[in-house]
Amino acid sequence: MAENWTVSLERLLERCWCEIADLQTPRGGYSGLVTLATIGVGGGPEMRQVVLRRVDQAVGTVEIHTDARTPKLAQIAADNRASALIWNEGDRLQIRLSGEAEIVHKADAGDLWNAMTPEQRGNYGTDPAPGTAIDAAGSYTRAARRDRLAVLRIMIARIDVVHLDRPNDLRACYLRGDDWRGQWLAP
Repeated sequence: MAENWTVSLERLLERCWCEIADLQTPRGGYSGLVTLATIGVGGGPEMRQVVLRRVDQAVGTVEIHTDARTPKLAQIAADNRASALIWNEGDRLQIRLSGEAEIVHKADAGDLWNAMTPEQRGNYGTDPAPGTAIDAAGSYTRAARRDRLAVLRIMIARIDVVHLDRPNDLRACYLRGDDWRGQWLAP
């Protein structure tokens, strides 16, 4: 990658895809978190931190794995518009991905399931279902359930990137429908 990624729309887009792809790298802790926004069943915004699991630049998609019974899947089923926000503090780079999401159940996808640690598998099988009211903080169980693994795939339609580098902040927007050519915007 070119060292100065702020000199052209092409280099900035390349830097964005590198940042997005880096988040899918397996690692410990909570690295790879992005903020996912959906439209709530009542019409208001809903946001939460999720782990970006897969990026396909050639197709223009990102994937998030989730329990098939989470409220975000009901929200996507009702209105499939979604956005993801990525923030890189070191580079002061904000990337917003917007598009349409689809729910892809992967209960029979052994490759995804087999690649997970037992701890990760426990995220797919919480009882009662995620978001359900419970009597006390620990009144739930975790049991790995392959049939509850679902993939949320976002087909990216727009990438909006801001680089904060005062006094030379910059912003650009890339649209799938414009073959990702890009347009500089006022920051």
